[in-house]
Amino acid sequence: MTSADGSITIPTLRKAEPSEIDGLRPAIADFIAPEGDWIGLFAVTTAGDIAAYTDEMRLQGDPYAAITAQLVADRLAEAAAEWLHRLTATEIWGFSTDTSAIGIRPAVGYPSLPDQSIIHLLDRLIHYDEIGVTVTENGAMSPSATVSGTGPAPSPATAACTRNAAGSAA
Repeated sequence: MTSADGSITIPTLRKAEPSEIDGLRPAIADFIAPEGDWIGLFAVTTAGDIAAYTDEMRLQGDPYAAITAQLVADRLAEAAAEWLHRLTATEIWGFSTDTSAIGIRPAVGYPSLPDQSIIHLLDRLIHYDEIGVTVTENGAMSPSATVSGTGPAPSPATAACTRNAAGSAA
């Protein structure tokens, strides 16, 4: 959503079920302060000849090779996203290299960021076409071995703050 001042708001959904621990239904946005925090956006893909290769393997009667190639492409995209997340968190934002301190990597379409329509907002900001990715009207990315999402970088004050179900500081 774009406001009159040109800023873009990325809407995030709340958890459908309250937490068994504290009864809260947080959304990713609850962990980002209105001022002082940063959000990184990313998209990684294995765009290239994978689709042509898998199509060719199917035509040649080798669905196993096609499935294996697609599986490897999917895993490479996920691994690249995780590598980029770790690099950004530790080298750019200065978080500890301890894996528990790096935080989450919300990717569109996954449980922490399930609203697929967010893809269209991210596309306006990071231009998927520049890395060979196209987006359908429903928010599906092609090639399918593509991962896109956000990388929240909360300030120390926000990271230490707990939030209630409405999203205000507790």
